[in-house]
Amino acid sequence: MHTLETLRARYATERSRFATLEGIPLHYTDEGARDPDAPVIVLVHGSFLDLASYDPWLPAFAGYRVVRYDRLRWGLTGQGAGPTITYADEEALLAALVAHLGLERFVLAGSSSGGMTAAAYAAHHPERVSRLVLINFPLGHGRINNAAKAKEPAPAPLPPVEAMRKLLVANFAEPGLVTEAMVSRYGEMMDREDPTGAIASSYAQAALWGEAERAKLLGELSMPTLVMWSRHNRTLAVEHGEAAFAAVGGQDKQFVVIEGAGHMLPLEKGELSGQVAGRFADGEELPAAISE
Repeated sequence: MHTLETLRARYATERSRFATLEGIPLHYTDEGARDPDAPVIVLVHGSFLDLASYDPWLPAFAGYRVVRYDRLRWGLTGQGAGPTITYADEEALLAALVAHLGLERFVLAGSSSGGMTAAAYAAHHPERVSRLVLINFPLGHGRINNAAKAKEPAPAPLPPVEAMRKLLVANFAEPGLVTEAMVSRYGEMMDREDPTGAIASSYAQAALWGEAERAKLLGELSMPTLVMWSRHNRTLAVEHGEAAFAAVGGQDKQFVVIEGAGHMLPLEKGELSGQVAGRFADGEELPAAISE
C-alpha cells in the first residue's frame, strides 16, 4: 500500500502545484495561455481517475489557460477528516481553488461524478461559468448500471491493480485502448493508505443525492450547456443521458452522442471529446452524433 507522499514522488510532474485549501492538501495544474485576457477552462475528472485523464484535451484548448485538479481522495489530493465526502464538500473545494487562482469567469467541464460537482458549482455560481460541459454524469444513483442490481455474495477481492484493470475494461467501449500505463497508474493510486475510509466509501457518495435533488439543481442551470454522452456507455446508457439533458434548465443547450466510446470518455476518446468540447466552447452548434 502506498502513501500519498510516495505517490506524489512518483507521479507529480513539473506542472504539478500543491496547496492546502479547505484543509485539504490539493494537487492541481495551471498551464497554457498566460495572457490575462485569455479564456480559461477548468476540468473536473471522474471517479477513480485524476487530472491526467484530461491530458488529451490540451491541444483542443491550446489558446486557453487550462486548470485541472485531483478531486477529494483521488490522484495526488488528500481525503479530508472523515469517510463521508458530499457533493457540498466537492463544490467547496472547487470554489476554493477558483478563489485561490483568482479566476473570474471560465468554461467548466466535468465528467461522470465530476459532472455533478461541476453542475452544482455552475448552478450556485452562474456569474463565474460562461459555458458548461457535462459528460456521462449520473442523474440518479439508481440509474447507474451496477447500483440497481441485487446484491450478490462479494467475490474474493482482486489485487488493486487487477481490480483497476477490470474497472477500466468495463468502462471502455474498446478494451484494447486500455494501456498498461493506465492500469498501473490508477491501480497504484487506488492502493493508497486510507486512514479515514474515504476511498473505501467512494461508491456511497452517489447515493447521497436523490434524483429529484439532482434534477432540481440541473434545472437551475442558466448558462449555455453541452451534455456529451458515450454511445456505448455501459454504466449510464444514452437514455439516461437524454433524461439528464431534459432536466437541464435554459434554452441554450446541446446534446451530443460520441460514437464508439464508453463511460470514461476523456480517457478513452480524449482527442475527439476534447475537440467537441472546444467547438462548443467556441460557440459552435454541434451535430447530434459525432464519430472519429
